[in-house]
Amino acid sequence: MLARVRAAVPRFHEAAYYAAQIAAFTSGETGDDEAPRLLEAAYTRFPRAPGVTFISGWFNTAMGDCEPAVRYFDETIAIEPAHERAYLERTICLTRLQRDSAAIESATRLIALDTRSTAQAYYWRALNRLRRKELPLARSDIEAARARAESDNILTLAGIIEHDQDDLTIAERDLRAARASPRGAENCTAAWYLAAVLRKRLEWKESAATYEAAMGCYDAKVAEIGTTIAKIHAHPTMTVALKAKRIERLAADSVDQRSRYHAAAYNAANTNARLSNFARAEELLAIAARDPALADPVAKLRDELKAVRPAEGFRR
Repeated sequence: MLARVRAAVPRFHEAAYYAAQIAAFTSGETGDDEAPRLLEAAYTRFPRAPGVTFISGWFNTAMGDCEPAVRYFDETIAIEPAHERAYLERTICLTRLQRDSAAIESATRLIALDTRSTAQAYYWRALNRLRRKELPLARSDIEAARARAESDNILTLAGIIEHDQDDLTIAERDLRAARASPRGAENCTAAWYLAAVLRKRLEWKESAATYEAAMGCYDAKVAEIGTTIAKIHAHPTMTVALKAKRIERLAADSVDQRSRYHAAAYNAANTNARLSNFARAEELLAIAARDPALADPVAKLRDELKAVRPAEGFRR
């Protein structure tokens, strides 16, 4: 209907805005370039409308392009200083850009607004404080987040902070809760840190199994990204430039997930070696060795495996 309105009255820019909203929210990872065209038309006509500036920022965030998204969110906040969603999305983008100080400042302002997004604001501030190694402040923020809402993300981040503080009993509880959620099998980060907690507690058998679960999780992520890239390549109407932009971001994510897969394989090899499961340790080391970044630790562990006698078990 909106397309027919725009065809009949090309200067009816409000129709372009509402069509842009629909296109942005339905574009998905493999959508064409209709949303950018419509958003540009709406923004050109209504540059001071917070609905237009916000949806332009949101679309760029969804496409993984946070630099322009932050500019649109800044414009939205300048027009409407208490725009809750703009502050939240701005905080998320600044976090992805690893601009920790700016993200903390943005989250703090969102907390001051006291909105439905307050729990999320505490979560993102905690994540940035964790990255800065400000563990007591990060712990305080994640506790404030979970007091308002409890989600897989909040439980996972709480478990990470507790792991780093060596509060292992609570960390294990939170990470197990995250893994037990309906989509917990897809939570690779929770699996990794649960394995690390179990390793710190010298529970080698379950730690080894959980590292291998993390491997499977990361491997599935890589396969999923590959499927999405194939769909983008095959898209009949997407422009070459937009295809290249989306594929570049997805390929970088795939490399990161594969690196985590190899690191999990190395840790699983190490824990299996401690259990004297030397054959399995060697199999896992062969996987870890595919990552050149792990060459030194892999070589060191292989030397230790050669030196130890099976009857004595693995020692450091």
